[in-house]
Amino acid sequence: MNSHSSDWSIEATLPKPNEIETARSILDEGTEVFLSTLPHVSLDQQIQTARIVRANGLEPVLHVAARYFETRTELVGYLARANREADVSSLLIIGGDLASPRGEFNSALAVIESGLASDYGIARIGVAGYPEGHPKISDTQLWTALDQKISSAKENGHDIEVVTQFCFSGPSIIRWLDDFWKRWPGVPVRVGFAGPASAKSILRYALRCGVKTPKSGLGHKLTTASRLARNHDPADSIVQVIENKFPNSEIPSVHLFSFGGIEKTVRWMKHDFASRSSREIGTQNQA
Repeated sequence: MNSHSSDWSIEATLPKPNEIETARSILDEGTEVFLSTLPHVSLDQQIQTARIVRANGLEPVLHVAARYFETRTELVGYLARANREADVSSLLIIGGDLASPRGEFNSALAVIESGLASDYGIARIGVAGYPEGHPKISDTQLWTALDQKISSAKENGHDIEVVTQFCFSGPSIIRWLDDFWKRWPGVPVRVGFAGPASAKSILRYALRCGVKTPKSGLGHKLTTASRLARNHDPADSIVQVIENKFPNSEIPSVHLFSFGGIEKTVRWMKHDFASRSSREIGTQNQA
C-alpha cells in the first residue's frame, strides 16, 4: 500500500514567515510543505524559507529545477546547504521552465543520474507526473521519461514518489493512476489539485504550468481554462479519486497547490473539505 496514503501535502513558492506560522497553527506537525521555484527565485530565498518551515515543525520539500543551475558546484553547494541548514531529506526534481539550461543539467533525469542527492542526505526523490498530458510533450515521451527517472532514483538508493501536475478531471486522473500502478506497483503518488483560488489565479498558473486543455489553439485554451477555473472546486474530484478502488489497494495522497494563498488553502483543507467529504463519503457508503 502507498506509504503515505493518508497524507496531505501543500505547495507554495515563497510563503512569508507569518503565513507559515498560520499554516502551522492549522496543520499537523510534520506536514510536508513543498517549496516550488521559478527562474527569478534565488537559492538563498528558497533555503531561507525551508529553514522557517522546519523551525515551525513542518517538513520542507524543495523543488530542484535542473535547468536553473549554472554549474555542478552550484548544485552541490545548494544540496549541502539545504541538508545542513534546514535538514532537508526530500526533493522534487523537475526540469524547470527554461527553454535552454543554464549549465550541464538539462533535465531532472540528469540530476538524478548524477547521484549527487545521495551524497547530501536526500532519502526520497519525487518526480513529476502528468495525468492530463502536456501541451508540448507526447504521452509516449512522458511515460518514457517517468520510467527512466523512477529507475534511476531506485538505482541510486532513493525512495521514490510521483507528484502530479495539478489536474481538473477526476476520471482522467483515475485512468492515469490505473496505468501507472500497472507499470510501477507500490510507488506512491501524490495527486496535485489546485486549491481554492480566484479564476484569474488558476487561469494564470494553468497557462504557465503547461496544464493541457482538450484542443489546441490559444483562444480555445483561454476559454477552456477560464471555464475550468470559474467552476473550480477540487472537492468533487478529490473525493472521486481517493475513494476509487485501485489495484493492490493503492491509495493516492493529495497535494494542494496554494494558488489562492497558503492560509486559505490549509483552512479549506482542514475544515471546508473535511466536513464536505465526510458527508459525501458517508452518503456513498449508505448507497
